[in-house]
Amino acid sequence: METALLLLILLLPLLLWWLARRHGGTKEPSFGGLLLVLSISICSALAYGQLGAFGQWQQAYVDQHIDLQLAGRITEARRQLAKTPQQPQLMLELVALYNQGGLYPEAVQLQQQLIELQGPQPELLAQLAELQYYRDQRQLSDSTCELLGQVFRQQPAQLQARMLLANALFQRQQYLPAIAQWQWLLAQPQYADYQQPLQTAIENARARLQPSPSHTLVADNLSQG
Repeated sequence: METALLLLILLLPLLLWWLARRHGGTKEPSFGGLLLVLSISICSALAYGQLGAFGQWQQAYVDQHIDLQLAGRITEARRQLAKTPQQPQLMLELVALYNQGGLYPEAVQLQQQLIELQGPQPELLAQLAELQYYRDQRQLSDSTCELLGQVFRQQPAQLQARMLLANALFQRQQYLPAIAQWQWLLAQPQYADYQQPLQTAIENARARLQPSPSHTLVADNLSQG
């Protein structure tokens, strides 16, 4: 496609120049005119080759700009943390930036350091479980399941952990266990503001139910909370 466009850029001005010469009744081509047309054609082709299709070039520029902005923020957050190490707020901010940039191994490592510093609080454990889940390509590893178990023993109604488990079960097409998690959250008064998205998730899962959905041991164990 791009080759054809380049050929069109080169040949179309020459064709128009030739037709104009014929229409004007000129038998012999003007060398100066031909040289001018060739120069314009070559410059146009070079410009297209440099920029490509404008829409694609513009999108690539936007994506690169966003990536560079995020990289700059990560670098600055690292610098701040190096100046004042073991600052929980700075560590949390850098973990969030790592997560945003898809740097899950780095995020997991820093989150583990934060837990060592502040203790195994349910919120921190739930965040670590979610980071490990995405680091492991959306798989519930034994380590992640163990973290979720710790969270539920301390705080059964921890929202992030329950949502992580429900979403992971949904992704594994274990719709009934996922529905059970969302329904459990619906029954908690403190999550009344989440009623609409939880109902939507439940309806979506019900629409995907198979005639004989299977249950797994990990789903049954973790849903006990």
